[in-house]
Amino acid sequence: MRAIQFVFGSLIGVALVGGMIASLILGFVLLFVTGFEFGEDEMAFSNAPSQIAEEEIPEQFIPIYKEAGEEYDVPWLLLASIHRVETVFSSIEMVSPVNAQGHMQMMPCSWLGWDYPKCEGLGGIDIPEAIKTDPEKIEDYGGFGVDANGNGKASPWEKEDAIFAAANHLSGYIDGNTGLRDALFAYNHAHWYVEDVMHYYQLYNDGFEAKDGGSVEVLDGKAWMVPHTKNLTSDYGYRTMNGERDFHGGIDVAAGNDRGKPIVAFKDGTVVLSQHNSDGYGNLVVIQHGDHMLTFYAHLMEKGVSAGTKVKAGQVIGKMGTSGHSTGVHLHFEVHVKAEKGGFQRVDPMPYVNDFLGNSQ
Repeated sequence: MRAIQFVFGSLIGVALVGGMIASLILGFVLLFVTGFEFGEDEMAFSNAPSQIAEEEIPEQFIPIYKEAGEEYDVPWLLLASIHRVETVFSSIEMVSPVNAQGHMQMMPCSWLGWDYPKCEGLGGIDIPEAIKTDPEKIEDYGGFGVDANGNGKASPWEKEDAIFAAANHLSGYIDGNTGLRDALFAYNHAHWYVEDVMHYYQLYNDGFEAKDGGSVEVLDGKAWMVPHTKNLTSDYGYRTMNGERDFHGGIDVAAGNDRGKPIVAFKDGTVVLSQHNSDGYGNLVVIQHGDHMLTFYAHLMEKGVSAGTKVKAGQVIGKMGTSGHSTGVHLHFEVHVKAEKGGFQRVDPMPYVNDFLGNSQ
């Protein structure tokens, strides 16, 4: 059988030969990848805090997030997610290399307003505090700064003001659960930043729901890959199709009317491959989970989340499709584990997913 050569962003090559994966250390490889985005209505979030949110978000900030969210009609958990990404809830340095400032890391020109005569470029100029924190000046120059605590100053160094200003910045883009990515990109013009914040927003939502589908189910650090159905259409092992007996190296999941519905990561890990594969998988995402396990997600509708992305269990990585050698829309899911003689070998996924199906292992 002809080998299929993959080049991973983690500088590991993987060759699939008769169901075996051999790890090959390569030289430096540069992958130029773009961000992966879903349509605005792909997911509907509960906006109720998950257990992770309750354990991680500091209590003293929660009333401020909620008040700011209500004032500007912005999900409060999104404000918490921005705060987590920007300054780890105000626990690290609050002046960035480009001079973004304060609890929520807003550029001085965004805070005061871009009509201020000296504002240009990224907006990280030094502005006298008396001007930058004057609510009247902010109104004159069209900035997002807010005097939320009513002390006569609008300061990025005061937590109430900073959080309300972030909500003010986001509010023009958001309508319920739509416009989130546009708002985040306007806040910080980087696709990686958008995905980082959305990653925490998903984690902080209690059972965030896929559009037209069920809640993402997470058990002991593992997630069921297809939130809207648990219907298995093909098992691991030998099968007969079109009169020919062949080996099926994974499990297939489908329910009908599946096209475009979200697929999520089985476990925490790093995406090491995301590309169209001409030898059968179609659009394929491969996630590496530590040194001992890989999971494959095949036949996706389009290219999935980019190689190099760190994902959490239950995080959306692609959309269900029928690309490659496929007879209908479904997810083909494989598990590969470290082999005794090196490399990885394909194994039956069922022992890894039985808990979700109510089966004994």
